[in-house]
Amino acid sequence: MITPSKYVKTKLEVIDIHVTDVIPHTASVFTSPKTHNNHEMLYITAYQKRKYPAYGIRALTIAGYKPYAITNFMNPYKNHFRVIGESYQVSDKFIHDSYEKVSFYINLSDGGGFEITPLEAMAHGLVVITAKIPPIMEYIGDTTPFLVELTGKTWYEPFIWENIEHFEYDYKQMSEYILKAINMSDNEYAYYSKKSYEQALKYNPSIYKKFLEYIKP
Repeated sequence: MITPSKYVKTKLEVIDIHVTDVIPHTASVFTSPKTHNNHEMLYITAYQKRKYPAYGIRALTIAGYKPYAITNFMNPYKNHFRVIGESYQVSDKFIHDSYEKVSFYINLSDGGGFEITPLEAMAHGLVVITAKIPPIMEYIGDTTPFLVELTGKTWYEPFIWENIEHFEYDYKQMSEYILKAINMSDNEYAYYSKKSYEQALKYNPSIYKKFLEYIKP
């Protein structure tokens, strides 16, 4: 078995599932760092409990800000966003064009095995706002000053054959970071945009050559 993060590898090995290697996901479209903070944010994901936890929605409410979102219209929290497209019905081009129209990617998720959209956003020079979820911390590095602390509480959601792990995070700090990001100067924004982009370049499609070694006949 191959996993996309060291964290997933560790969790699987606890239940005696052997993991041969860790090969992270990659971004496929790279543009360039940005130099201007246009004060806009984007979030992309269909509705799932771990993608829209109550403390994430609470953070948006306290900050009084509605990010752009690509989600499904059955999302019970859609009124907290400016929905610009429906998940699974938009093209790859639409998604990448949407990254280009904002300055920040806000990740409200409280769990996951890798979380590909923050990495995709970094490849467009976006600065990410996210909780310190273990898999994300493996690749995000020091590219953002907006890493939200976890509270130390975890809970588990039954899902098919596994339990999905949720990490509660500090919604007050998340709301503070939203407002700080909106008010970040262009100079500071350009600095972190460049760091995000350069970090994303390390996760380019050449990584998949390693994966192909495992599946070639």
